[in-house]
Amino acid sequence: MLDDFHESTRGVGLVGLLLGLLVLAGFCGLGMAVISGMGKEGPTIESRIVDQERVLEQVTGDLKTKKAQLVEFKGFQETAKLVESGQNELATETELIETRKGELAEVTDEIEAGQLGFEEYRDKYRVNERALAVGETLDLSETKGENYKKCKVRGISPLHLRVMQSAGPVGIPYEELPLAIQKRFQFGEEEAEAYRNKLDAMNVNRDKRIAAMRKKQSVLKGEAARVALVAAIQKARVDIVKKTDLADKLDADSKDWTRKALALDGKAASARAAGRITSSPGHARLARARANQFSNAANDARAAATQLMKDETEYERLLAALEK
Repeated sequence: MLDDFHESTRGVGLVGLLLGLLVLAGFCGLGMAVISGMGKEGPTIESRIVDQERVLEQVTGDLKTKKAQLVEFKGFQETAKLVESGQNELATETELIETRKGELAEVTDEIEAGQLGFEEYRDKYRVNERALAVGETLDLSETKGENYKKCKVRGISPLHLRVMQSAGPVGIPYEELPLAIQKRFQFGEEEAEAYRNKLDAMNVNRDKRIAAMRKKQSVLKGEAARVALVAAIQKARVDIVKKTDLADKLDADSKDWTRKALALDGKAASARAAGRITSSPGHARLARARANQFSNAANDARAAATQLMKDETEYERLLAALEK
């Protein structure tokens, strides 16, 4: 029967049967291997998904950090731009400040020049107005009473207004004059104080000279005393002429320096109009200062001449007393 099965052409045959068993055994082994592998420890799909989610979360976090850093970096860039812009603005402002300093210096020069010009004008005004007033009749009754309604001016000094009144010549301190008169002749304490100081210094010298002359008179007798007084009077007159001439020369020098200052003012104005920097304002100030020095020296010379006139008067009084 076995032979029949083996040799039968209608069945699968023995070989076919064995092959079928072999295939079946292989599938069974594969199934067991799959089942056996599923039971072992290792990364499952779920764990791998979880791991990937963690990685994704970390990457997302890193991305957010990078974005924040990028924003911060952009902020630094903007800050750098602002700093650069601020530096440029600071440079511009610094340049503007320097320009303003230059303009301020020029304005200061102009103000100082104006002040010097005013002082110069005021000094000239005082001299001219006071000189023109000699011989004029003024009404001083506002502060001095009705007896001073008509006063003829004989002279004006920084301290007094000398007038002729019915009782004779009299000196009125400028503080006692009507305000309008004070303003007209530009009386002021600053000028008065400077004049007092000069008079004090001159009076000391004058007192010494007069005392020396009186001492000499007490020793000399008769003709010798008269000759000494005549010589003193002549010397005083010569010195008066010298001081007066010196005052005139110093006035001329003062006018020359004033003209130089005005010329320098013109140069400074032309330079400013052309946008150029010039030292002319400073030179103009120096020129005006020089002019004021000459003017002050001229006033001193005239004051000295006035004192010499007083000396001459005193010597003449002593001579008259000697000749009686």
